[in-house]
Amino acid sequence: LRTSNAGVNWSRQVFMQYAELSGIDFTNSTTGILVSISGILGSDPDAVILSTTNAGLNWISAGGIDNADMYDVNFVQGTSTALITGVRYLPGFESGELLLKTTNYGSNWVEIPLNDTGFVLFESKLFDANNWYVVGGDLATSNIPRILHSTNGGAIGITPISGEVPVTYSLKQNYPN
Repeated sequence: LRTSNAGVNWSRQVFMQYAELSGIDFTNSTTGILVSISGILGSDPDAVILSTTNAGLNWISAGGIDNADMYDVNFVQGTSTALITGVRYLPGFESGELLLKTTNYGSNWVEIPLNDTGFVLFESKLFDANNWYVVGGDLATSNIPRILHSTNGGAIGITPISGEVPVTYSLKQNYPN
């Protein structure tokens, strides 16, 4: 449903070709992203991303992913940075987290590897481009919740603490043992 007068009146928008739409967010009053659990009925990709630049009057394809479900999308308000959360289905009935990031309003998406399996990511909250939370859980059991927090925009790697390279090193007995 779409409104242009603060909810006094609503108009229905129908997306007949998509089975399930699951998440929507706008960075401003005109630019937004819509994600789906399922793509175009009977074809690949399994999950699709749609974008709008005219307040949702028209939606165009901004990509898709095979063997995946996308549950939610969230922008850092007023910026071009957004995250999509979901699940990727792997061979052998396994699954892994799906976390996609854009920094250009959804023109390009980069998958952030988390190197975990069996978890699904449902929702995210972005405070700024670097500081955000993502929540999810285990698909097989409901008693393993997951909360992820990034303070560096989701970058994975080693952060140097010094530019100095050691000349020697020593490994000694730990104390107490």
